[in-house]
Amino acid sequence: MCRSLYLFVLTFVLVLPASGQTALRGPRSAALAGATSALSGDVYGEVNPAAWAQAEEFGLLLHAAQLYGLRELRFAGALLILPYRTGSAALGGSTFGFELYRTSTIDIGLALRVRAGSYRHFSIGLRSRWRYVTIDRYGSTSALGLTAGLQLPVTPFITIGAAAQNAVVGGPYRSDVPRRLTVGAAFVLTPSFAAMVDVSKDVLTPVAVSTGVEISPVQVVVLRLGAGASPPLLAGGVGLRLAGFQADVGAVHHAVLGWSPSVSVLLER
Repeated sequence: MCRSLYLFVLTFVLVLPASGQTALRGPRSAALAGATSALSGDVYGEVNPAAWAQAEEFGLLLHAAQLYGLRELRFAGALLILPYRTGSAALGGSTFGFELYRTSTIDIGLALRVRAGSYRHFSIGLRSRWRYVTIDRYGSTSALGLTAGLQLPVTPFITIGAAAQNAVVGGPYRSDVPRRLTVGAAFVLTPSFAAMVDVSKDVLTPVAVSTGVEISPVQVVVLRLGAGASPPLLAGGVGLRLAGFQADVGAVHHAVLGWSPSVSVLLER
């Protein structure tokens, strides 16, 4: 009976288009309600892998989250960023769930900076994700998905971004893999203030709009706020930036299910 109840609750939570998935994209993205498709330098690169193209240093990112206060919905992931002359490569993995239901992933990504003319440039990125799902007493299955992204600066202060999550999917689990198209813009008005907006559409859910702002009152601290619709979300977080070290905390609030906190540590050299 206990196992059946756990599986029912877990299935109910996972099919929501909601805050939980936002929390799994990294605390920076979580604090901005997921509005990061045009945000260059988003090391996690979950919404748009083109963001990896701006990485300039070797980085190791460790990330953990817990959805809605349930220990059965814990997430842990790691990502390695390897910059090179014209972009970056990424290698990562994650695990989510508990002994009755678990999803594991392995990611391989590549992002490039492309110059168009003497001054204009843009970034493109690809991420391949192998997803392996196990359900106790029911077996396991897997799928391979390919996500593509683009970031294009249109002025010194405005960047537009677009990403197609799991645009190509293969494997026996492919019908259940989320597919989403996201477009957005980032307005970096000063080094201490930026605003973002994203519009996304999943194949199974209504159009969702998310917005966020980043404010840096002092050089080493970043404050973040975000909000979203479909479903209504409120989010917030804080980041600490030091030489070779970054720490971020974010949380997303769902009106019915509550808070989903997320935390990460980035080591660079």
